[in-house]
Amino acid sequence: MGKVTYLLGAGASFNCLPLVNGIPAAIDKLRQDIVHLVLDSTVYFSDISTHTISEGREYFRIECEKIQKAVQVQSSIDTYAKKLSITKERRDLLALKVVLSCLFIYLQCENLGDYRYDAFFASILKNDSCDFNNDIRILSWNYDFQLEKAYSRYSLHNELKVNQELLHVYPDGRKVENYQDRFSIFKMNGTTSFIDNRSPDKNDDIIKTFDFSDKDGLLKVCIWYYIAAVLRIEENLITPMLTFSWESFPVSGPRNIIHTANQAIAASDAVVVIGYSFPFFNRTIDKILMASACQSFDTKIYVQDIHADHIISKLGSILPSQYPKNLMTPVEAYISKDPNAAKDQFFLPPEL
Repeated sequence: MGKVTYLLGAGASFNCLPLVNGIPAAIDKLRQDIVHLVLDSTVYFSDISTHTISEGREYFRIECEKIQKAVQVQSSIDTYAKKLSITKERRDLLALKVVLSCLFIYLQCENLGDYRYDAFFASILKNDSCDFNNDIRILSWNYDFQLEKAYSRYSLHNELKVNQELLHVYPDGRKVENYQDRFSIFKMNGTTSFIDNRSPDKNDDIIKTFDFSDKDGLLKVCIWYYIAAVLRIEENLITPMLTFSWESFPVSGPRNIIHTANQAIAASDAVVVIGYSFPFFNRTIDKILMASACQSFDTKIYVQDIHADHIISKLGSILPSQYPKNLMTPVEAYISKDPNAAKDQFFLPPEL
């Protein structure tokens, strides 16, 4: 057996969450569901009483509409976010992060989940739910909790936080400075949680458990977070944990997730890329990570994607120039929502 690093992108959660071009429509659906939410126009949230719940709903609706229109004229969410970052539009960037966090949580609560994660854990777990293959590391550029949700069916714990701790998720189940050499998951762009700045050591999740079936209640919670983070921005009550790659620097230091992930994947025997296209915005960090994983120049790279050959061609500008190109292998992938499609599973390399 050898050390295997999984690198996951949006395509790894295709069966549950939209890809880049589907995000505007998903935001519009969230907006419509917010519009149809029945609220008492006189009721305030007890702990943030500046705006009534219905006023917060209207601000949130307008924000969704604004973001949807902005993203439609940009090439991606990342492009829009980078523009806001460059132009120092702090309030709009914060609002974007809050809306995206609420959107991804809402969609994951509506959908059953991407069944491929479930099959993945069935394959890599040994004798019990905590018996991991300690040669596996997972780097995810996704904000979602698909890994945690799928794993909960094996751990038999329904709480998001408990499953993050059992999976050694950085963030949000472990502090990076406490990393140990074992099975771990690194969320390179953060996660859909919030920091409650009134209690700095307390990370605050919109959902606590995976059986959150109260759709209207969830939307009301989203409105609360929007009011606390955006409408009361100057008080700095709530901070989203969702980030973008250019916000992750510097890369050094024991408290930095890139630094820790880089050490964790060093000298991997194989890298499995699933649903990740190595976008330009992530290139600086991807070069650092791939150089570390492939430092011995005999590391196998498997690319599982319907456009695997195209992604392999892009890897030439990311990998060290000495890396042998013949060690990159495309792996068949299918765009299917059929859980019985046996071939539509995450690739398990022979190095495992």
